[in-house]
Amino acid sequence: MLNGWELGSGSVRIHRGDIQGRVFSVLGISDEEAESRFGFLLGAFRYGAPPTRLRGGIDRLVAIFAGEDSIREVIASRRRSRAPIR
Repeated sequence: MLNGWELGSGSVRIHRGDIQGRVFSVLGISDEEAESRFGFLLGAFRYGAPPTRLRGGIDRLVAIFAGEDSIREVIASRRRSRAPIR
């Protein structure tokens, strides 16, 4: 935290089917129920979902140094609060 800004965020999310299967097992979700409720997710894992990583917070630091109130003003995104959406 820096002056109310969270500098780091995110988490490493599950991106492997075998680990997700173990989580379902611990939660008491059967293989059949997991497939019926979360088949779309398990299917993505079969094709190799990319891992997510922890974020370093560079965009937040840039926003602070630029004097902006929101990281939306400094990230590479078409959805900026001051710019029209086309």
